[in-house]
Amino acid sequence: MQPTIDMDRLHQNIQTAHRAVAEIKRLGEDFPSVARNAERMLASLKMLEINVCDVIELGGMHREDR
Repeated sequence: MQPTIDMDRLHQNIQTAHRAVAEIKRLGEDFPSVARNAERMLASLKMLEINVCDVIELGGMHREDR
């Protein structure tokens, strides 16, 4: 039996992480290593967003359909 994935919650958590990392980047803008690492984290979060969108679209799980 395959586990059920709560796509809405997954998406919400990615968005929460994105807001938190964007704030870290903003607060650390004068600390170059923090700003660079936060930018890398944002890029990774973007990839997660793309992955989740792909699953939703390929699976016919459009947000408005659920």
